[in-house]
Amino acid sequence: MYYEARTHEIIEVQNALQAAIRIKSGQLQTYQVMKWKSKDGKFFMYAVPDGHLDTMLLELAILRQKIDIVNSPYLQVESITNGWIKGAETLAKYLEEAESSTLIMKSNAQLIVGKPKGHERAWFTCGCCGNYFYGNVQEQQKFDQDAGYGICTNCHLW
Repeated sequence: MYYEARTHEIIEVQNALQAAIRIKSGQLQTYQVMKWKSKDGKFFMYAVPDGHLDTMLLELAILRQKIDIVNSPYLQVESITNGWIKGAETLAKYLEEAESSTLIMKSNAQLIVGKPKGHERAWFTCGCCGNYFYGNVQEQQKFDQDAGYGICTNCHLW
């Protein structure tokens, strides 16, 4: 998932519909994540831009986090192809469905808010040789890489 290698800013909204309106408005920055409380009040929900490079908002990773547990892990419960959805109301319907989804696509998903602390790791594609590698997010930022691209250790030696 591309979002795990990026840094984010959280924008809090009241509900899934407000998140969908903001996403569809075209005024959301690609590093901004919509956060709201689920209708049942049990979860924080996050709509995270997860598309590739210049089209990050075309794909959304939907994360859920229990409210009543301190430092509860993020669970990815949905991946929505936002580019195929016409209108905020339709997107809101999918966001609301994710609030109660029983599907867990990924447990312990990584959402980096602000600057990486140094321990975060993610999968990258090397911008030099194209190899897929697991690397430290903070270290990859020094190469000014983004959206899941980095420079692997083999190419870094050159």
